[in-house]
Amino acid sequence: MGRGCADAWSPKVLRAGMGAHFLLDIYSQADLEIWLAHYEDRVFATALREEKQAVLYGEDLCEPTAWVFGNEGAGVGKAVLDRADKCVRIPMHDATESLNVAMAATICLFEQMRQRAAY
Repeated sequence: MGRGCADAWSPKVLRAGMGAHFLLDIYSQADLEIWLAHYEDRVFATALREEKQAVLYGEDLCEPTAWVFGNEGAGVGKAVLDRADKCVRIPMHDATESLNVAMAATICLFEQMRQRAAY
C-alpha cells in the first residue's frame, strides 16, 4: 500500500477485512516506484491508457501479478503507469461512470481467483 492510502491495520479496516489481513503480506507506506523497480513479475494497473489497454476478462491471470489500484481522485501515478505491463479496464454498462477503488479491486482479484481455481 503506497503513501496516502488508508491504514491497513486501523480498526475499521481490520473489521472489514474479516481476518484476510492475516493471510496476506501487507506493506504499508511503501514507495511503489522503488518496490516495482525490484518486482520481476507482471504489473497490471487499473487505468485508462490507450497504449497498454487490456480488458480484464481477456487476460490470463494465473501468472504472478502485482495489481496497482489508484484512488478515485488522483488515480495511478505516471511513474507507476509507465512500469505497468498492462492497464486493465473493467467492462461496464454505458450508463455507469466509474467504480470506486474497493469495487474495482474486488472485481479484479475475484477474477484472478476464479481463473486460478479452474486449473
